Amino acid sequence: MKYIVLSMAAAFSILLSPAFAQNQTMSGSMARLHANVQCAQCHNNTQPMQAPQDTTCIQCHGKSSSIQLPANVNEKNYHNSPHYGDTVSCLECHREHQPQQNLCKNCHVIK
Repeated sequence: MKYIVLSMAAAFSILLSPAFAQNQTMSGSMARLHANVQCAQCHNNTQPMQAPQDTTCIQCHGKSSSIQLPANVNEKNYHNSPHYGDTVSCLECHREHQPQQNLCKNCHVIK
């Protein structure tokens, strides 16, 4: 019994270690697009990991007002909002480790 408890404690300590967390893969809606991005590129090696700031997103993607949707996407460009302009945080809609949100759906019915 003593060995079982020690084994379980060792397993939990490994799973909760920062080294193990560094090797976790992304599973959210942006995982494919960010597959070759290292955690530190967005999280800046902060411990505990914190959500990236908009300035970090802007370094790669540019300001939201300049983001264009691909030609094959036939929908409104939400980055150019008549309500918020480019004042909404990137993470308000774009999340990797949590379900993605659609701020517009709080008030609008989107088909």
